[in-house]
This record gives sequence, structure tokens and C-alpha cells, in this order.
Amino acid sequence: AISQLVTAITLALCSFYGSFLSFIALAVMFGLFAGAIFSMTPSIVVDFVGIENFRTAFGIIILGQGITMGTGAPLLGYLRDVYLSYMPSFYFMGACLILSGLTLLMEPCVRKRQDKMENVARPSEEVALSA
Repeated sequence: AISQLVTAITLALCSFYGSFLSFIALAVMFGLFAGAIFSMTPSIVVDFVGIENFRTAFGIIILGQGITMGTGAPLLGYLRDVYLSYMPSFYFMGACLILSGLTLLMEPCVRKRQDKMENVARPSEEVALSA
């Protein structure tokens, strides 16, 4: 989640990059943190769905990545044609990554709530079974 948020901020601040050295900094930051996103995907998938469902879930993720990569370039090109600048494309990519990072940051809260709901449901089931 942190890697996605840093990548998103790097893209969202692209209008402030004016010199060649600042674009080098953009490329380095984007490369480091975007690379971390892709390299950590398998372990995150195992955490979410477990090892027994890994192959299916990872296949679905790869399918989703393929669809977004295939449709992303034409969409970003369309934004460039409409606004006559590449900046909206960078802003759009940054916004998508921010949403994704925030979604991942919400996961521990959702998991805690799910565990609480399961713990509340368990005692009543045990009472019903013992009676």
C-alpha cells in the first residue's frame, strides 16, 4: 500500500518536474516503488486468499492486469488528445494508484471487523449445538 501511495504521489506531482534531473528522480522513484508493487503481488495474494486458492486468484489478477494494460494506453492517449497535454494522463494514473493504495490500507480494518463478526457468531452456534 505504501509503495502504491508513493508511486501515486510521484505521478501526481509530475507537473512540478521541469528539469531533466527532476525527470530522472521521477523515473527512479517510479521504478523503485512500482517494481515493489509487482514483486510483492504473489505474497499479498497468498495473504488474502490462502495458498490453496493462489493459482486461481493469481490467474484472475493477471487477467485483470492484462485488460488494464491493454485498455490503459488508448485511454491515456485519448486523455492526451482531448486535453492536448500528458498531465491529465499522469493525474489519472496517480488517482487510480491512490485509490488502490487506500483500498489496501483499509484491509486490516475490514479483517478486524470480519474477525469480530465471526467471534460474535461463534458463541451462539456453540450454545445451539450443545443444547
